[in-house]
Amino acid sequence: ADTHSVAWSGAAIIAVAPRETPPPAPSAPLLPPAHKNVLVIVLDALRAHNVGCYGYGRDTTPTIDAVARTGVRFERMYASAPYTTSSTWSLFTSLHPFQHGGLAGRRRPIPSVPTVQQTLGEQGFVTGAVSGNPFIASSSATGLARDFHEVIETFDDVGDMLRLEPRNITETTDEAIGFLQRHRDERFFLYAHYMLPHAPYYPAAEYIQLFALDPIDSVEPHSAWLEAVNRHLQPLQREQRAQLETRYDESIRYVDAELKRMLDALVQLGIDNDTLVVITADHGDSFWEHGVLSHGRVIYDDIMNVPLVLRGNGISDALRPHLAKPVSTVDLFPTLCDALGIEAPPGLVGRSLFRRAPESDPEVIQAFCQGDFRLMRAYWWPRFKLIVNYTQPNDELYDIERDPGERRDLADLCPVLTHYYRAQADAWLVHQGQFGAVTVAVDQRPLDEEQAERLKALGYFDE
Repeated sequence: ADTHSVAWSGAAIIAVAPRETPPPAPSAPLLPPAHKNVLVIVLDALRAHNVGCYGYGRDTTPTIDAVARTGVRFERMYASAPYTTSSTWSLFTSLHPFQHGGLAGRRRPIPSVPTVQQTLGEQGFVTGAVSGNPFIASSSATGLARDFHEVIETFDDVGDMLRLEPRNITETTDEAIGFLQRHRDERFFLYAHYMLPHAPYYPAAEYIQLFALDPIDSVEPHSAWLEAVNRHLQPLQREQRAQLETRYDESIRYVDAELKRMLDALVQLGIDNDTLVVITADHGDSFWEHGVLSHGRVIYDDIMNVPLVLRGNGISDALRPHLAKPVSTVDLFPTLCDALGIEAPPGLVGRSLFRRAPESDPEVIQAFCQGDFRLMRAYWWPRFKLIVNYTQPNDELYDIERDPGERRDLADLCPVLTHYYRAQADAWLVHQGQFGAVTVAVDQRPLDEEQAERLKALGYFDE
């Protein structure tokens, strides 16, 4: 290579001699035995920070923690977008948002873009989606329910979301268990999407005040209130912020108990040893760490760093060398193919978690996300993170190793380093444009009145 790499020490820029020889070819991947089935569980708006096995102080996730103890936990899993639609399309297609084009709940990729459910269906799997999120529905303009053999909708209607009543997510579990019972003797792919802990944070009654000493009656986390706070039209008191996160934690504990019911069903049906279990989230939520509540507006790690826990036969040894590396939503599709013993289709931009190099190249982008509400993009390297906001004059650069909370922007302190990573990011975008970019050919349909109301109720749009 003719280019020089750059390392950072304190505030200094140090030139590093270019490699004289190419890096050694990666060794053959250590693949697990082929699993018969796969169960992917997505908890809407669950950030890694509030999960027990990621170091959280409250006992929010005993079920997820137990799965992590017998499986593996990826420390740095990043969602591909700060909202459901685009992030889920990245999971289904292994394409970045600017490539698949399914953005902001209004657009869907063209039918020629393969999905994981289509790929597995063609290999003889029975594919099903049980969805508590209205964007993953047969009637949704997003198209996210396409290519599944069965789609079962368990979401609240708009009135339920606006009445601020406890969320009933038991139906999602019941329907998922029903799918498992019907197809226990077949190869299956089940995608189960829980709507909790997404706002408004209202768990079942028995979980309210689980982590609070005083009643929570001064916070109303519906979309209008969140919008007023985010626009600084209404102040957010410190006590309100704490109460809001407490209700969020109680919602997490509620949905975690439902996960236990579903995983217990695998054991009762005798298919737990044949089934790869994946637990993750489409995005996280913010509690004013960067002056924002909820999600969709910024792409800091409190929203983008989500849990990723896997359990299955033979996967621990294969994945253990990679658990501290940055990984992305787009990596799940090829990973599932490897775990199921089938060949992934061409054109996927994600990398199977079983096929990563033993050491991450410090100069190679490991993960990427896009927030098209504000034209934001973030790039993660093993150590650094760059945020490019096309509505702002300056980029942001963070040393994630030393500053995981993204409190100290290095862009002004280290302008040369920032420009270096921006150049890498721009070159990466050009390179990625060679793979399956379909943004210019997306299927764009207007939202009908009900779909627009759902978006407003979930806090995505105020007009």
